[in-house]
Amino acid sequence: MSARFLLPLTATCIALAIGFLPTSFVLAESGTTKRTSEQVLEKLYNRAHEHQKSGKLIKAREYLATAAKLGHAAAQNDLAEMYRKGEGVAQDYEQAFKWNNKAAKLGHTAAQFSLALMYHEGKGVARDYEQAFKWFSIVAQQGYGEAQNNLAVMYYKGVGVARDYEEALKWYSKAAEQGLAEAQNSLASMYNKGEGVALDDEQAFKWYSKAAQQGYALAQYNLAVMYYNGKGVARDYERAFKWYKESAEQGLATSQYNLALMYLSDEGVAQDLPRAYGLFLLASVGGIDIAKSVIKELEPQLSAQQIAEGERIAQEWRTRIEVTKRAKQ
Repeated sequence: MSARFLLPLTATCIALAIGFLPTSFVLAESGTTKRTSEQVLEKLYNRAHEHQKSGKLIKAREYLATAAKLGHAAAQNDLAEMYRKGEGVAQDYEQAFKWNNKAAKLGHTAAQFSLALMYHEGKGVARDYEQAFKWFSIVAQQGYGEAQNNLAVMYYKGVGVARDYEEALKWYSKAAEQGLAEAQNSLASMYNKGEGVALDDEQAFKWYSKAAQQGYALAQYNLAVMYYNGKGVARDYERAFKWYKESAEQGLATSQYNLALMYLSDEGVAQDLPRAYGLFLLASVGGIDIAKSVIKELEPQLSAQQIAEGERIAQEWRTRIEVTKRAKQ
């Protein structure tokens, strides 16, 4: 989003004001007296991106800094991003905050969202939940899904604002309608618990399903629970098994534990004691304390070969989960 000026500036003036742009660029622009300041700033901004694409990050930062100092909001936002990531310059959250703040006040949506996050996380500025709430609100009202979700979280938890389940439901709904899986899962949970709305298992099932189909592990777990208990949908152990497995493969320990129980009890899948044992091992490492008790009870019933097979299965799962996590980073 470009800043607008009433008076035109020539590129020569801009270059001299900053003092580091290439001479060839200054000369090329010096005769364009009819060019508006906005056009000049856009050219600086575009040149910065050309340098970014070719890997010349220091040059890109210089051009962005030029445009940013003269009020180009998008350049200010991108410069802040370079400071935040340490690209072409030493990482500096305070500088990132400074430039995000300037761009946000000029109405740049992405900068407003970044500013809210920095206030929320206390990066580059003292943590201030009220300021985070303010900026998330501004961005959410522009229809930005992630801001709507974060605003809903703040209303739900009462952080930076008084707790208000109805407002949380409202903003989760807006973000969920845009397809944000995290918001869909949270909205489903509110219907499931009757928070801010009448309890509605069918709506809970609907939104858990949407989030689960996008690969959101917690929603997959919640959907499996609904299939297992027959809430909002007919009881179906095979579908419960399917969703527990998908979630467990992403590393969710509660799903690994419940999946192990299904292998143990012959529900939705044929009994497989070594596989159940391996999944109990995984769940115990993942922090499910009850899995440790089950392992102690199960081990005397298994042969040494079955225990070895279970340990192999656990290691196989561990490796696969780590590979998947690295691929997503």
